[in-house]
Amino acid sequence: EHVLMKHLIRNYEKSVRPVFDASKSVNVDLGLTLTQILDLDEKNQVLTTNVWLEAEWYDERLVWNASDFEDIISIRIPCDTIWLPDIVLYNSVDDYTSGYMQSLAMVYNNSRVFWGPVIRFRSSCKIDITFFPFDNQICKLKLGSWAYNGWQVDVWNRSNSMDLSNFVDNGEWELLGLAVERNVVTYNCCNEPFPDVTFYIYLRRRIKYYFMNIIIPCIILSFLCLAGFLLPPESGEKITLGLSVLLTITVFMLMVADKMPQTSESISVISIYLMVVLTTSCLSVLSSVFILGIHHQRGKPHKVPTWLKMFVFRFLSPLLCIKQ
Repeated sequence: EHVLMKHLIRNYEKSVRPVFDASKSVNVDLGLTLTQILDLDEKNQVLTTNVWLEAEWYDERLVWNASDFEDIISIRIPCDTIWLPDIVLYNSVDDYTSGYMQSLAMVYNNSRVFWGPVIRFRSSCKIDITFFPFDNQICKLKLGSWAYNGWQVDVWNRSNSMDLSNFVDNGEWELLGLAVERNVVTYNCCNEPFPDVTFYIYLRRRIKYYFMNIIIPCIILSFLCLAGFLLPPESGEKITLGLSVLLTITVFMLMVADKMPQTSESISVISIYLMVVLTTSCLSVLSSVFILGIHHQRGKPHKVPTWLKMFVFRFLSPLLCIKQ
């Protein structure tokens, strides 16, 4: 292997595309093995994943006759000594100062090169919070060459999906499906086409945690808003109960808002529901204050206003099915 390594690396220029004819493009097949979905940050709209990148191409300068080197048909070469395609994640939220893992590249005697570093991607993902926590999200990983156009480095997808043989489930998100699509885009900077391979990840939120900690308490609080009217005025706890419910609903609204991105494009249904419950609780407290003010009149009781009689007996009592 030492002799073969010296034979391959001698006079090798890693900054030049591995073709003898400059008019030919280097076809790079890209694939991903998804190992784990670490986090989906809804507030910052960032998806963090662990993947194994699979890049494969043919290097015309890395070829040899196996019979001349003790029938060696493959060799592992440090990736920093050979040409590598400048594959980047287009929708990355990180800088590129650290680069990829310096893993070994597998080189075969027919000039085929396979390179598979382990990478942690942090990509932007548009979050739709309308049906939170019963929401589905679609995130994508867009991979392609940054400097080479499609006539120099042409990227293709190795398969129509991602490998899930080593996938570890996430506690908050359920993986529904995967898809792969190849696109060819012409940008404003250049007239040449730039192909890319986009991997789509379909996710569904697991609702058990939110159902037990947010939804059920919110339903209970909705009934507590009405329970204040069943307390007699002499108890002195009508306003205390209403204010306690009001503060609790406010805490739940803050919990939900903390998970949501700061955007005005969409409002979650649960936020609207909490706002309605909060408004009902406020009206409940104001009604209790008005009722207690009438009940605890000092001195001579005031006569009930005519407009209040008409409102109660003509409009309110039929709605509540109460006979006059």
